[in-house]
Amino acid sequence: MRYNRKIILLMLCVSILLCILTMQETYAKYSTSNNATSNMSIARWRILVNNFDIRNDLSASTVIQPVFSGNNNISDGYIAPTANGYFDILIDATETDVSFNYQISLNQNSDNEVIDLAITGYSINNGATQTYNNNITGSINKNDVNKTMQIRVFVTWNDGEGSVMNNQDDTNTTGENATAKLDVNLNFIQQSN
Repeated sequence: MRYNRKIILLMLCVSILLCILTMQETYAKYSTSNNATSNMSIARWRILVNNFDIRNDLSASTVIQPVFSGNNNISDGYIAPTANGYFDILIDATETDVSFNYQISLNQNSDNEVIDLAITGYSINNGATQTYNNNITGSINKNDVNKTMQIRVFVTWNDGEGSVMNNQDDTNTTGENATAKLDVNLNFIQQSN
């Protein structure tokens, strides 16, 4: 009986030792760790409007310069009744890695003294003149070879049919402090896939 007890005790010790070794190996399997670094390229978002970076939180009103070529009755660079002119919006997205949509809306400025200032149309990249209907929309794709565009907006001081101002109003808007302004609102929205 004593001999059986020694064998049982020895078997018990061997069993306990095997359990400890098995548990240690099992725990080691689940506690193994490794460190890794993931490298992801970040898309660039740099759109220039008339060489002005839209990421800057500043007003772009000074970068849009209207051009009035004048005629026999109006000097170059000045607006007066019947004057025709234009201004360009140059969009440069060459440093942008995402596709995006653009929307441009033009409205009379609330301080505008020339309420008969009208948008007569626009053209894109010197193409055909299109009718302006509340906004100009389009998109630039990330894979486009040329990511620059010129939008030319045509304006006129309407002095004919449909004009609101009379000759006296026209005369009162002249002078150093007179304003003829349009609000240009540009929205660029990244396309989602």
